[in-house]
Amino acid sequence: MLLESPMNYPNKTTAKAARDTFSRHFWYFSEILVGLSFFDDRIGADVRRHMVANLQIPASAESAKCLDSPPEPLSATSLATCVSQKTAAVFDVLSLNGKMKVQIFLIKDPTEWNDDLSYQDLNTAA
Repeated sequence: MLLESPMNYPNKTTAKAARDTFSRHFWYFSEILVGLSFFDDRIGADVRRHMVANLQIPASAESAKCLDSPPEPLSATSLATCVSQKTAAVFDVLSLNGKMKVQIFLIKDPTEWNDDLSYQDLNTAA
Protein backbone atom coordinates (compact mmCIF):
# COMPACT_ATOMS: atom_id res chain seq x y z
CA MET A 1 0.00 0.00 0.00
CA LEU A 2 2.91 2.34 0.71
CA LEU A 3 4.19 1.95 -2.83
CA GLU A 4 0.76 2.35 -4.40
CA SER A 5 -0.29 5.45 -2.45
CA PRO A 6 2.05 7.91 -4.27
CA MET A 7 0.43 6.90 -7.55
CA ASN A 8 -2.74 8.69 -6.38
CA TYR A 9 -0.85 11.94 -5.94
CA PRO A 10 -1.97 14.57 -8.51
CA ASN A 11 1.56 15.50 -9.62
CA LYS A 12 2.69 12.40 -11.56
CA THR A 13 6.36 13.45 -11.61
CA THR A 14 6.41 13.66 -7.82
CA ALA A 15 4.45 10.42 -7.57
CA LYS A 16 6.98 8.56 -9.74
CA ALA A 17 9.92 10.04 -7.81
CA ALA A 18 8.40 8.93 -4.49
CA ARG A 19 7.73 5.43 -5.76
CA ASP A 20 11.24 5.12 -7.23
CA THR A 21 12.72 6.27 -3.92
CA PHE A 22 10.74 3.69 -1.95
CA SER A 23 11.70 1.01 -4.49
CA ARG A 24 15.39 1.46 -3.77
CA HIS A 25 14.78 -0.06 -0.36
CA PHE A 26 13.94 -3.52 -1.70
CA TRP A 27 17.55 -4.64 -1.22
CA TYR A 28 16.66 -6.23 2.12
CA PHE A 29 13.55 -8.03 0.91
CA SER A 30 14.90 -11.53 0.35
CA GLU A 31 13.58 -15.08 0.41
CA ILE A 32 15.35 -15.57 3.74
CA LEU A 33 14.31 -12.40 5.57
CA VAL A 34 10.68 -12.77 4.51
CA GLY A 35 10.64 -15.67 7.00
CA LEU A 36 10.49 -13.16 9.85
CA SER A 37 6.93 -12.39 8.77
CA PHE A 38 5.87 -15.80 10.15
CA PHE A 39 6.08 -14.08 13.55
CA ASP A 40 4.13 -10.95 12.61
CA ASP A 41 0.67 -11.01 14.19
CA ARG A 42 -0.60 -8.64 11.49
CA ILE A 43 -0.31 -11.44 8.91
CA GLY A 44 -3.59 -13.31 8.52
CA ALA A 45 -3.96 -17.05 9.00
CA ASP A 46 -4.78 -17.67 5.32
CA VAL A 47 -1.60 -15.87 4.19
CA ARG A 48 0.40 -17.84 6.75
CA ARG A 49 -1.09 -21.11 5.44
CA HIS A 50 0.02 -20.13 1.95
CA MET A 51 3.47 -19.23 3.28
CA VAL A 52 3.79 -22.66 4.94
CA ALA A 53 2.82 -24.36 1.67
CA ASN A 54 5.37 -22.29 -0.24
CA LEU A 55 8.20 -23.50 2.01
CA GLN A 56 8.22 -26.53 -0.32
CA ILE A 57 9.00 -24.44 -3.43
CA PRO A 58 12.64 -24.72 -4.52
CA ALA A 59 14.72 -21.61 -3.95
CA SER A 60 15.17 -19.37 -6.96
CA ALA A 61 18.41 -19.94 -8.83
CA GLU A 62 18.69 -16.33 -9.98
CA SER A 63 18.83 -14.27 -6.83
CA ALA A 64 18.12 -14.33 -3.14
CA LYS A 65 16.11 -11.15 -3.57
CA CYS A 66 12.37 -11.48 -3.89
CA LEU A 67 11.71 -8.02 -5.27
CA ASP A 68 14.40 -6.18 -7.20
CA SER A 69 11.84 -3.65 -8.40
CA PRO A 70 8.16 -3.17 -7.74
CA PRO A 71 5.92 -5.60 -9.64
CA GLU A 72 2.98 -4.39 -11.68
CA PRO A 73 0.42 -4.17 -10.29
CA LEU A 74 1.71 -4.02 -6.74
CA SER A 75 -1.52 -5.34 -5.28
CA ALA A 76 -0.98 -8.60 -7.20
CA THR A 77 2.10 -9.41 -5.10
CA SER A 78 1.51 -11.46 -2.01
CA LEU A 79 3.92 -11.93 0.85
CA ALA A 80 3.51 -15.68 0.43
CA THR A 81 4.86 -15.59 -3.13
CA CYS A 82 8.26 -14.60 -1.72
CA VAL A 83 8.53 -17.71 0.48
CA SER A 84 10.59 -20.68 -0.72
CA GLN A 85 12.77 -23.46 0.71
CA LYS A 86 15.49 -20.85 1.23
CA THR A 87 13.19 -19.03 3.69
CA ALA A 88 13.67 -21.83 6.24
CA ALA A 89 17.27 -20.67 6.79
CA VAL A 90 15.99 -17.81 8.95
CA PHE A 91 14.77 -20.27 11.59
CA ASP A 92 18.30 -21.59 12.26
CA VAL A 93 19.51 -17.99 12.53
CA LEU A 94 16.89 -17.28 15.19
CA SER A 95 17.62 -20.32 17.32
CA LEU A 96 19.88 -23.34 17.57
CA ASN A 97 17.99 -26.14 15.80
CA GLY A 98 15.44 -23.58 14.63
CA LYS A 99 14.45 -25.62 11.58
CA MET A 100 13.57 -28.51 13.86
CA LYS A 101 11.58 -26.26 16.22
CA VAL A 102 9.64 -24.71 13.37
CA GLN A 103 8.44 -28.12 12.21
CA ILE A 104 6.59 -28.47 15.51
CA PHE A 105 4.33 -25.48 14.96
CA LEU A 106 4.17 -25.46 11.15
CA ILE A 107 2.10 -28.65 11.18
CA LYS A 108 -0.53 -26.81 13.21
CA ASP A 109 -3.01 -24.28 11.91
CA PRO A 110 -1.64 -20.71 12.16
CA THR A 111 -4.51 -19.79 14.51
CA GLU A 112 -2.90 -22.15 17.08
CA TRP A 113 0.69 -20.92 16.74
CA ASN A 114 0.59 -18.38 19.58
CA ASP A 115 -0.08 -21.22 22.05
CA ASP A 116 2.87 -23.32 20.85
CA LEU A 117 6.07 -23.18 22.94
CA SER A 118 8.34 -23.62 19.90
CA TYR A 119 6.62 -20.71 18.15
CA GLN A 120 6.90 -18.58 21.28
CA ASP A 121 10.61 -19.35 21.57
CA LEU A 122 11.35 -18.42 17.95
CA ASN A 123 9.02 -15.40 18.12
CA THR A 124 11.00 -14.05 21.09
CA ALA A 125 14.20 -14.37 19.05
CA ALA A 126 12.63 -12.69 16.02
